Amino acid sequence: MTDSEYSFSLTTFAPSGKLLQIEYALNRVAEGRPALGIKAKNGVVLATEKKVTSPLVDEKTLAKVENLSDSVGMVYAGMPADYRVLLRRGRKVAQQYYTMYRELIPVSQIVREEAAIMQEFTQSGGVRPFGVSLMIAGFDDSGPQLFQVDPSGTYFGWKASAIGKNHVNAKSFLEKRYSEDIELEDAIHTAILTLKEGFEEAITAENIEIGIVGTDRKFRVLTPAEVQDYLGEGQPLNARSAASHILLLFRNWFKLNTVERAAKRISSSLYQGSTVSRIQDAWGPVYNDIRSIARVRINRYTGVKAIKMSPPKTEWQARQLAYQIRPGKREQERQGEAHGEL
Repeated sequence: MTDSEYSFSLTTFAPSGKLLQIEYALNRVAEGRPALGIKAKNGVVLATEKKVTSPLVDEKTLAKVENLSDSVGMVYAGMPADYRVLLRRGRKVAQQYYTMYRELIPVSQIVREEAAIMQEFTQSGGVRPFGVSLMIAGFDDSGPQLFQVDPSGTYFGWKASAIGKNHVNAKSFLEKRYSEDIELEDAIHTAILTLKEGFEEAITAENIEIGIVGTDRKFRVLTPAEVQDYLGEGQPLNARSAASHILLLFRNWFKLNTVERAAKRISSSLYQGSTVSRIQDAWGPVYNDIRSIARVRINRYTGVKAIKMSPPKTEWQARQLAYQIRPGKREQERQGEAHGEL
């Protein structure tokens, strides 16, 4: 008998050792709208694509990022109806825990409860697996945490992950850009850039949804106005913010003494003023240093032939410049070889 003859039974293993209904559930997840999560050192961000099937649909009635408790939120990829069942059960568990202990449920515990529900539906007759995967983010005494739960009930903690359509490319994108010391603000921009990779149209505040939890332990969904600020319509680049971005770029990614000196010169100049003109003036004196060092390293380790090194005028432009220059994970592992070469 072939595997296909076992595909209608959830509780019977195929000769290959697979439960085919779970495989089909994963296929349904892979066709869902993309979603992702990134754990920063001071919080977690969840982001997802939110598109309506018709212009007649009221967008305010659609929500993909939801609270499970005050400090925990989740997003899904797959079937919305199945997600609502898990959301309702998760909220019930969180409230029962609070009623009994008068404190918020730990992130790992609510993840285990959700995974147990999903696993139960893989070994019972007359039911089918849930056609969703979940990304659950929260902040508790153990710090920021991010988990992914699949239809089989399997769950793992992640530093960054993606589910839904194009999730393989999204994970590859995150692998190249994730850093252990990434801040929550940078994680939000990384999430937006990752979503952009799979977008077939212009990304706007209306077709994406972002949820964050920080050190205040309050999970919340960003308003469209806040999302729009992150998309580049915010205030001009602040001097302190610019200094931190450029320092992070050159100090943590390139690890070269000459770049350290250049970054410090930028920082000392930027901290003296906060206008765009002062930022551009500060960039000028070290432009050639940065350009020559960065070009050598970029050409050698990333294969990028040309790069635009003009002064950034907004925070979004500064972040884009940083991600454009940043080497991939494999290149970072080879940094030891570069110290004696440049």
